[in-house]
Amino acid sequence: MAEHRGNYQELTEYSSELFDQNVETSTPGGTPGHTPGLQQTSFSGTEPLLSPPSTYYPSPDLNENADPPVSNLHRPSGSQTPKSSFYENLSPEEYRGAGATASRTTFNDLPRNEARGYPKQIYLPRRHWLYIVLILLSIYSTLFSGIYLILALLGPRYGRAVRTGGSLNSASASLLTQIIAKSIEMSFVTVMVAFVGQVLSRKAFKAKTGQPLGITLAEMNMRVWIMQPGLMVTRWESVRYAVVSVLGVAALLSAIVAMLYTSAADALVKPQLRFDSWRYRGLQGMVNTSFANAQYIETNCQTPVIPALDPEYGTNTCLDVVDFAPKSYYSYGRYISDWSNFANSTDGSTDLNTRPNGVGQLNEATDVHAAWVEIANVTEDSDTYGRTINNISMAMPHAGIFQAAHDPINGILQPSDLDGLGIYRLKAAVPSPVVNALCVQITQDELKPLVYSEFPGATLNTSTWPQQLDNLAPGYHFNLTGTKVDQIFNWSNSTGQWPPIFPKYPINYNTVLNQTSQYGREWIYILGKGSPTQGNDYELCGLRAYLTPNCSTYYEVTSSGGNLTANCTASPGSTDFTYAQILQNDAAHMPATNASKDFFELVGEWATTLSLQAGITDGESSNARLLTQLMLPEYSSSNTRITLQPKLPSMAEALAVMVGSTLLTSIQDSPFVPQWNYTNNTITPGVYETFPIALSAQQYASGPSSPYQRVFYPVLLLVFLTNVVILVYLLSHRGLVTDFSEPLNLFALAVNSPLKEAKEVQGSGRWVGPEGRQYETPWFVRAEGEKVYLESGGHDGVPKRRSFFY
Repeated sequence: MAEHRGNYQELTEYSSELFDQNVETSTPGGTPGHTPGLQQTSFSGTEPLLSPPSTYYPSPDLNENADPPVSNLHRPSGSQTPKSSFYENLSPEEYRGAGATASRTTFNDLPRNEARGYPKQIYLPRRHWLYIVLILLSIYSTLFSGIYLILALLGPRYGRAVRTGGSLNSASASLLTQIIAKSIEMSFVTVMVAFVGQVLSRKAFKAKTGQPLGITLAEMNMRVWIMQPGLMVTRWESVRYAVVSVLGVAALLSAIVAMLYTSAADALVKPQLRFDSWRYRGLQGMVNTSFANAQYIETNCQTPVIPALDPEYGTNTCLDVVDFAPKSYYSYGRYISDWSNFANSTDGSTDLNTRPNGVGQLNEATDVHAAWVEIANVTEDSDTYGRTINNISMAMPHAGIFQAAHDPINGILQPSDLDGLGIYRLKAAVPSPVVNALCVQITQDELKPLVYSEFPGATLNTSTWPQQLDNLAPGYHFNLTGTKVDQIFNWSNSTGQWPPIFPKYPINYNTVLNQTSQYGREWIYILGKGSPTQGNDYELCGLRAYLTPNCSTYYEVTSSGGNLTANCTASPGSTDFTYAQILQNDAAHMPATNASKDFFELVGEWATTLSLQAGITDGESSNARLLTQLMLPEYSSSNTRITLQPKLPSMAEALAVMVGSTLLTSIQDSPFVPQWNYTNNTITPGVYETFPIALSAQQYASGPSSPYQRVFYPVLLLVFLTNVVILVYLLSHRGLVTDFSEPLNLFALAVNSPLKEAKEVQGSGRWVGPEGRQYETPWFVRAEGEKVYLESGGHDGVPKRRSFFY
């Protein structure tokens, strides 16, 4: 056939001869020269199956020594017109008829893979590297998209696995998640494009199952949707014609989810700081001493001054300077400031529940919030005893919770472990320390048995007080019973609680202390005198401390600090559980009054530090002056209804808040149960006690951190389900056919195809690409010898035949 090249006349004569031979050998179906499955009724076309080009260039792949056709009939005389001219002069009916029955080597006569029914030149067996790689990519995409879906649904918490300074920090975890998500996206796109190509190529060839359905230009464009989603907008007509099938819908959804997959993984799989619900667990805390152990507290006061420099007062001085003074004044100052804001911004309140609470500070970065408990009715108590009585109790949280929460043994992630961003909250069922401040109106005559300067023959020496009590004459007996307030303070020999002895009557705006003590005393007493306008009576206040099982400690930690709160309003069944709710048996055996007998020694030094004894020398300290200005009005016949002042704290409230920091010091390193269960008051090196808590902490976890992120669940689900379908499809076919929708393969088909087929996608006038119904013109893949090419089924206005899937 090479001898005809370059000679146009000989070439046209040769092609015309071939054409006439093919026409004359055309017979009805089943006769020689007829290709089964290519009848005119197999598609609704208006053009012949094979349209020769206007200028024919023989393919170099054609065998020049090929055998002659089966029917060697002569062409009609006078038909010297080249093949292209002959087709151009035919009517549409003659054109369609001639082309529909043109004879060529049939598809069924080609050598093929016996297992799958495809010609060998387009079939890749399952041992081929391309099929193996595609299967591996599909398995990878299916496996990891399934893992990502499970992680998003379950939202596992990674705990210490993802933390600052750990084997994987948050930045590394985020990067790893994005890399894997991107690889899933890329592998998904790869296998989805291959899947669409396989389905369409098999549809165009339709081996073994009869007539091919053909594929349209719109369907060929599906792979572009997935790889270049933006073309769905610029080539919207292709979407219109292809999306009406299941495969079209699948391709469209795949294009969308492929675009969103990395974002979905970032929202649902990437470790993010997230709170979980309240979880109940045990927490361990170190115990070293009993509650309010003054000796232990003094020993552990941090000071650079060694005991040898000040063996007698060194520890007390340390407590005064480092602990008592700064912490108490800080708490008291904040409380007074809160009251100022409260009084200026509201109408005030006489209800203790709505008045400002006590505050404090622990370790400089943790704010402490107290709670009023066992609230007494001022009016009723005053009416009962005929004098002003103000009984205040304030609970502080258990300070040991701070140490326990930060102890590595409990494994709670701190904000520093979470890039400084973590937050956690816990509620501990532990007893809370309570200070009881009881202030009573008392007259000068009622005080006389309790004032040393009024004793017969006694002379007060302020420089030796209270040691001068030891210098009284032998056999001198104090008259310590029978006062008007014995019942109020529970003074009696049977209780072991005795009245105080004060050095003198304080002058206006001054206070003095009871510093006479022996072990077993629960109260420390303060005697104060207000301004003359408040009356002539004095205010006798007692302070004591004890533990209550009816509160829980709430601790919240943020990167900027924390909040330690006493919660004493828990309702049954709530997560704000208390020691009494959780450990009812232990709480039932607690004594009604379990006031600490060690607190007196500790708070005595505290009171001296805060100048509450300055009245012994008429010192008129500022602290005492402010306190005495807060005394409630005197009870009298003309004023029988005593209430808290709406815009002013009472002296009892102020004393409770002021001494609150001492409660925090007293409870630190003490047990997490109300009683002391050890032989010695100090344990070295200490033991761990376990107590119940409810914990809600931020950790790095998968899953949505905000409600709107749940909209990405369908993206992960669709990718996984699509991957499963593709994997099953590839495994079930056990091999590949050449993907004719790939641009390179499509280009090769176009080169091998007759030029007339190009007219199926040409518009009138200038070239603008396919338009309108041309997108749904069916195209078929044909094989002739070693040559594979495209063939158009044309379009005659009748919708092309479809299957449900295609």
